[in-house]
This record gives sequence, C-alpha cells and structure tokens, in this order.
Amino acid sequence: MAWTTFVAGGSVITGNLIKYCVVLYYPDSAAYNSQWFPTLMAVALVIAAALFNIFMSSKFVLLEGIVLFIHLAGWAAVVVTLWVTSPRASAKDVLLTFVNGGGWSSQGASALVGVLTPLAALGGYDSAVHMSMPTRPIIARRFDD
Repeated sequence: MAWTTFVAGGSVITGNLIKYCVVLYYPDSAAYNSQWFPTLMAVALVIAAALFNIFMSSKFVLLEGIVLFIHLAGWAAVVVTLWVTSPRASAKDVLLTFVNGGGWSSQGASALVGVLTPLAALGGYDSAVHMSMPTRPIIARRFDD
C-alpha cells in the first residue's frame, strides 16, 4: 500500500514540476493557470510506469544497473563540483549561523518551513500508510463487541 501511495504522490509532484518547467519557458501557455495539466501529466506518468512494468519487466535489472551508474556518477560530479568551487567557511559559520531568507516572522518558522520537504521525502507516504494500517482492525473490534 505504501508503494501505491508513493507512485501516486510522486507522479503528482512530477506532473507539477513538468508544469512549472513549461510555464518557465512558455509563460503564455495554457498550462500557466490550469489544474488539468499536472493531473494529465500524473496520469500519463502512471500509465507509462504501468506499461513499462507490463512489457519491459525482463529488462528491469539492466535498467536498475544503468540508473545506479548514472546516479553515482551524477552524485560524484555534483560533490566534486561543489567541493572545488564553493567558498570556504568556518565550522562555526556552517553549523551555527541560520539565515531567514524567506522573510518568515522568526527563525523557528523559517526552519520548520525549510524542513518540510526533506521530512516528506523521508517519511511522508510510508509513515502515513503505516499509521493507518491498524486503524481498521481496532475499529472493527470495537464495534463487534
């Protein structure tokens, strides 16, 4: 069940990202002020994933190996580039200096808003599914008595 929600949620997020890329390069497009475009993209992504799983499942191991190589090479390229080109700072500045660049009312609000995306990526879909799993048996037992 967690994988199902992850595929649906990931498809909606990807559909929104595609919409924003289209709007960025074509500001006068019909996608600018529409809700149908991300939904259409999400449905298209789910259909593409289903078709791939149905017809190309024998190539899954090869695809995983290729994606792993691309992922590791991209990670190494980003880390090396940031390591070489980034300005140097002291450990105190890196660990103890907080910047409220969004104009939030306090540092705490800024930190909480900034932590939403990583938390959603780490536990969002899976934890919601695990929390809802025991709900039905408990309710069923309570009303069966």
